[in-house]
Amino acid sequence: KEGYTYKNNTESGLMIKAHPSAAMKADAWKRIRAMLSEFGMTPASRTKVTMKTPAEEDPFTAFLKARD
Repeated sequence: KEGYTYKNNTESGLMIKAHPSAAMKADAWKRIRAMLSEFGMTPASRTKVTMKTPAEEDPFTAFLKARD
């Protein structure tokens, strides 16, 4: 009985309208997808994240160079 639409009797006849909860659900999913994308939790947003590696030398490599 409760679905994505409901019927409303008006003076001009029967109108089929979107259920308010369907709009709320769509808005919630839109916000969730935006947050996931913002925090890099989607495959597409993960490809945009880059990490700069420090220019430091590995301590073990430095130790080996010091021995030579």
